Amino acid sequence: MQYVTSMERLASEEGKQEGLQEGVRESILDALTVRFGEVSDEIVTQLDQVENIGMLRSILRQAMTVDSLDAFVQLFPEAS
Repeated sequence: MQYVTSMERLASEEGKQEGLQEGVRESILDALTVRFGEVSDEIVTQLDQVENIGMLRSILRQAMTVDSLDAFVQLFPEAS
């Protein structure tokens, strides 16, 4: 059995979390693209700033049900 340090374990968990986040972000963009066509760079940038997986999953559900891209953009707070 290979010994895994606490740092290696932490790095592994962080990598898994980042992979999960990226997968949900891609699903959000896929849903928006299928429903509304091209997605703006502004939306991609805003999604990249969201790190909470629960929030990303909520955004994914909204992407599947929102009436328009304009309504979707309104889900994000104004950029400072």
